[in-house]
Amino acid sequence: MIGKRYFTGYRQIQSTTETTSLVTSVPSSDVSTVVFLHPLEIKAVELGETFPLSVNVSNVANLYDWEFKLLYESLVINATEVVEGPFLAAGGDTRFEVIRLDAYNATHGLVWANCTLLGVPNGVDGNGVLATINFTFIGVGGCTFTFSDTKLNDPNANPIVHTRIGGQIVLLSSSPVSPFKTFTIPWEENFYTVTTYSNSTVAKLEFNQSLKQISFYVNGISDTIGFCNITIPKALLRENETHPWVVLVDGKPVTSIISSNQTHTFIYFTYHHSTSHVEIIGAEAVPEFPTILIIPILAIFTLLAIISRKLLRNKSYVR
Repeated sequence: MIGKRYFTGYRQIQSTTETTSLVTSVPSSDVSTVVFLHPLEIKAVELGETFPLSVNVSNVANLYDWEFKLLYESLVINATEVVEGPFLAAGGDTRFEVIRLDAYNATHGLVWANCTLLGVPNGVDGNGVLATINFTFIGVGGCTFTFSDTKLNDPNANPIVHTRIGGQIVLLSSSPVSPFKTFTIPWEENFYTVTTYSNSTVAKLEFNQSLKQISFYVNGISDTIGFCNITIPKALLRENETHPWVVLVDGKPVTSIISSNQTHTFIYFTYHHSTSHVEIIGAEAVPEFPTILIIPILAIFTLLAIISRKLLRNKSYVR
């Protein structure tokens, strides 16, 4: 029988998006135990399709409890379920605990799981599945899985030296995916439509009136070039003669091609694919108060000024 319960407490982990090395190790002169993911490559999928990814261990001796923290790019996939694998349960009753956070930070989700044997003196040996995570495709592009931490312990709580191996998957849709995406931005009593045309997954578009900018994230297959053509209503955000448009990708300026008509601005730019943050900064944004209210407010202030002036005159006549 496998016992299951949720964590009663949560300790904040330092988040990371570092993916330059997929293989990390606990220091050792002779590491033979490995924690790894399977499979490492998935192609030709449908948006909305779910796939399993297993966390495995190989060549382990006397394993009594384990823990892992796995980061993934949540612009492309979301975790929907985490199930205990059969490996540790072969040794007796277990307690299995899990936290799923698709919005761990702006770009990544987190699966944090642990499992321990209960009331038995010895651990288990060999190879097997520690846990299976079900993910759902919500975008097309590349996704890197990174272990931020893994722990294996024996019955005396001594660490078991091991290597951990993350992985990457490439998500290529088996059916056409529209390059167009439309975002609706509500502001005061109006709604503004911003449209993107891109070979990337575009997500989490936001408008910041005080910063006079639109920001969003893009994701695509690594080692390819991404492009985006964004259409912005001038009534929402625009440049002026002294402050032209600025386009930043991961905080760095990029060259853009800009055109416009009477009502909209069209901005085209390219970038190297990964999960990147885009900021498009203008000079003038939609006012905090709608124009339709500004005229009545000015009229009221003008009327109050006239009334005050007349009252002052009347007081001077009385004297």
